[in-house]
Amino acid sequence: MSKLRLIIIGAGAIGACLAYELSADPRYQITVLDQAASPATGATGAALGVLIGVLCQRTKGRFWQLRQRTLARYQSLIPELEAAMGQPIPGHQGLLKLVTDPTEREGWEQLQAIRRQQGYELELWDPSELRDRVSSVAADRFALAVWSPCDRQVDPTTLTLALVKAAQQRGVEFCFNTPVQTLQRNGDRGLSVEGRPCDWLILSAGLGSTAIAQQLGLDLPMQPVLGQALRLRWPNNRLPQQVMTAEDIHLVPLTDRELWLGATVEMPPDQTAIAPQPEYLDTLRSRAVQFWPDLQQAEVLQAWQGYRPRPLGRPAPVIEHLTDWPKVIVATAHYRNGLLLAPVTAAIVQELLAAAVPPSTAAMI
Repeated sequence: MSKLRLIIIGAGAIGACLAYELSADPRYQITVLDQAASPATGATGAALGVLIGVLCQRTKGRFWQLRQRTLARYQSLIPELEAAMGQPIPGHQGLLKLVTDPTEREGWEQLQAIRRQQGYELELWDPSELRDRVSSVAADRFALAVWSPCDRQVDPTTLTLALVKAAQQRGVEFCFNTPVQTLQRNGDRGLSVEGRPCDWLILSAGLGSTAIAQQLGLDLPMQPVLGQALRLRWPNNRLPQQVMTAEDIHLVPLTDRELWLGATVEMPPDQTAIAPQPEYLDTLRSRAVQFWPDLQQAEVLQAWQGYRPRPLGRPAPVIEHLTDWPKVIVATAHYRNGLLLAPVTAAIVQELLAAAVPPSTAAMI
């Protein structure tokens, strides 16, 4: 039986997870193309890996369903990859949400009750309990803190590299330094991508997906949204051990008193991209000092500013089977949730492929 030739464009968290999950199906021969020299160099390398699922305010609909499915897969995926690699993937179990507005308490109490019915726990801490548990936080600035033991943080680059290596062990071919400039129909059976024939194409190239989609006659506009982070050295031995988020600023403790501090610079969806500016990083730090005063004396070790792909005119992410190109699946434009939604994206793509190519059909190709 001939294998179905799958080409995945993009080797970030989404493309790597697609390659790993799909490689479990022996029907597929998978090749991953990426214009970069190595994986996780785009939006994935810019992420802090804060995976907010249970703490999100949605309790039903697509937004919540995607998170619920992906949280379940992460519970098994990370141990699975660690066993395959023989080494741990750095990260933290549990997230702490710091809430400044006292009027939000009732909403969090309602969410706590709903999540308990759904099988998840949330703990609500008042400022005195927060002070006792996390001494380096300016607890008086917060009305409450919400601890979510089922949410997590994972190192994005390490996770993506593990997905790539595990996929390679299963026979997936990764081709780096390979920009995609030529897409052609290959009769009724599929496509030709840079001269490589394939039966199915999966487009997961982040911001690069727009130009590639244009070759297919597909309008896939995206807004580059600025993400930024500072790698800092905490000035004393009171570095918090919990991953925390306050007013969309994330603090991720690392080793040796180091931490990542990051946020996304929001803007109206109909505007063009904000150019990276040093003052945005200054604003990030000054805002964070209000919540974690010790950051005032922290040493800056590294600064990063880059872009994340937000689709225009439609919700993120874009995961769909193209009708005009029946052998193409788009799985991209995840905005701030690429790492979080990578496993569920792979599951949805698996379902789209299974619906289009049942086993009996695959056997005849």
